[in-house]
Amino acid sequence: MARTGDGDNDYLWNTGNCGISNATALTIHIWGKASSLTPSDNRALSANWGATPATGEFLLRLQNAADDVQAFIFTSVTSYGGNVGKTVTDTNWHSYALVWDGSELSGWLDASKGGTTFTTAGTFGNSSSDTAVGADIRDTGASGNSAWEGDYAEAAFYTATLTQEELTTLSLGYSPLLVRPSSLVAYWPIIGRTSPEIDIVGGFGMTLNNAPPTADHPSVIYPSTNTGLWISPPSGAVYVPRPAAMSVSSLGVITV
Repeated sequence: MARTGDGDNDYLWNTGNCGISNATALTIHIWGKASSLTPSDNRALSANWGATPATGEFLLRLQNAADDVQAFIFTSVTSYGGNVGKTVTDTNWHSYALVWDGSELSGWLDASKGGTTFTTAGTFGNSSSDTAVGADIRDTGASGNSAWEGDYAEAAFYTATLTQEELTTLSLGYSPLLVRPSSLVAYWPIIGRTSPEIDIVGGFGMTLNNAPPTADHPSVIYPSTNTGLWISPPSGAVYVPRPAAMSVSSLGVITV
């Protein structure tokens, strides 16, 4: 099960920066399903963005008026970002990503890079703001700002620049545990059965603000320590035996 945001005050949050402090590269990836198009407010999928933005912060959201994907980061110099050149045109599940390689910021929709990128300067520092999934909470979990309206799941933070191949793997429904795990610093599957929502990599649990209700989860393939894979379609988890010829490469791409 995923979680659902009401566009106002239903979201997840943590009082820290969840493992991305002083990162030299960054990828934020999350699945989102907007409940409607062109609402009155911007809708943040994930953010660590203060009321007075400062170094070490990021924001990934949909713009209100045109459903444009927007990505922002704040370095030691200033903030960078805006519309990335990708627009959502339906209310289906989509794979969203913010990618920063230390000098260029880009936004991705379903593993397709936006045509507008942003050249950055400076370093990514240590934010003192809270981190949210499903909102942009501007320093405190007490009130939401630009909260996501719709469903969200599978939030992952990497201190690395994922490649297009890796982002494609994520967009096909493979768990972040199968994609560059050495650089994965935080990962919330958001199954909707625990409070707080568990980060199974970094231990940064997400507090439920206003008890976001559960929703159908996007289909995701999870790794198994046995001889198969757990696949989680909306109807429930299914175990699929792994053929002898199937392997998981170091990048987490499934090959048969």
